[in-house]
Amino acid sequence: VAPCPNSTATVSVTENQLPNAGINSNVTLCNTAPAASLVGMLGGTPDTGGQWSFNGTNHGPQFNPLTDPQGVYTYTLPGTAPCPTVSASVTVTLEVPPNAGTGNTVEVCEDDSIFALSTGLTGTPNQSGTWYTGPFVLGNYTVEIIPAINGGGIYTYIVTSPFCPSDTAYVEVVLLDSTSLDCTVGMEEQKAGLDRFELLPNPTDGIVTMDLGS
Repeated sequence: VAPCPNSTATVSVTENQLPNAGINSNVTLCNTAPAASLVGMLGGTPDTGGQWSFNGTNHGPQFNPLTDPQGVYTYTLPGTAPCPTVSASVTVTLEVPPNAGTGNTVEVCEDDSIFALSTGLTGTPNQSGTWYTGPFVLGNYTVEIIPAINGGGIYTYIVTSPFCPSDTAYVEVVLLDSTSLDCTVGMEEQKAGLDRFELLPNPTDGIVTMDLGS
């Protein structure tokens, strides 16, 4: 107010940007997958320059399923005062690849009533797979075929996984004629001590009737 001059004061404000560590995420990987960037597994758009840690120990920026354990990996970015330090985490779960077992070539009598395809597999196959004949679906692990109807040939067992490559095993079914020695059971008639001993029918590959007389 005249005759006094105006008086001025200035406040300088410096704004420090709060660092962005990204968004927490959950990731499932096949335990045979190649190494991948942990930052790339975070959600959002995290800033670079942070430090990864696992169970309180510093960790590199890559996750290698072949050597690194599954668990929680934390990404930390220091803030410039007065902004705080921020962090985000990736929870990594590892999945074991599917196992379809090992296929074989099996001989089956053409007049057998049924044959379980799973008996043609060896090893420890997962029972969550599907059997195919060519492009056609037959059924799950416990599926049974009727040899005279389905016939011989290559039967394919495939176990899939949303995170690992599928695994496949092949069972080749070879049909044997009903007259093959491997498909019949015969017994010589024994008469010692008996007036009559008969096996009907003889030879047979199924139920028999024994007729005894003394």
